[in-house]
Amino acid sequence: MGYLDSLLGIFKFTKDTDLVAATCLVLLLSSIIGGMLSSIFKAFGGPLKPIAFQETNGFRILLFYEICLVAVIFYYHMNVTGRIDAIQAIFWVTTMLSMPVLWFMGSVITQVLFWAKISKNKKAYRELVAKRKFAKHKKMQEKIREETKESREAQAQRAEITAKGKKGHQATVKRRRADS
Repeated sequence: MGYLDSLLGIFKFTKDTDLVAATCLVLLLSSIIGGMLSSIFKAFGGPLKPIAFQETNGFRILLFYEICLVAVIFYYHMNVTGRIDAIQAIFWVTTMLSMPVLWFMGSVITQVLFWAKISKNKKAYRELVAKRKFAKHKKMQEKIREETKESREAQAQRAEITAKGKKGHQATVKRRRADS
């Protein structure tokens, strides 16, 4: 990659510039493609549960890319050159910071393209949760109705017994009055 020698020469990369260029190219392109794929999976997946970015597979893959870049940095500066200049450190830090930015740019581009499908999946998840809550609520209402029905039957039985008792008591009182 002879044309990159002059570009990487600005950052004082003189040995194995192909390694530096290929690593950065692969990891930066992987970042933007990974962001795009994460949004495409959101669009064409099922109901979409809202979760934090740190809990997604995309975050784990992005973290893996960062670790790969750190491994290449250590290999390059420990085995190939044996030292690191300040301008090279700036290059590597800029590369590491641009990976998440490219990830989010790719993600936003595809989210704009598939906004309707992603919104539909989010709505489907909300409806699914609402149905579960409604089903649970409905089940609880049925249980309360059954308990109320049982308690009404028990109350009716008690009232019937009490009424018989009252009638019997009233009959006794009437008999006593008649006898006196």
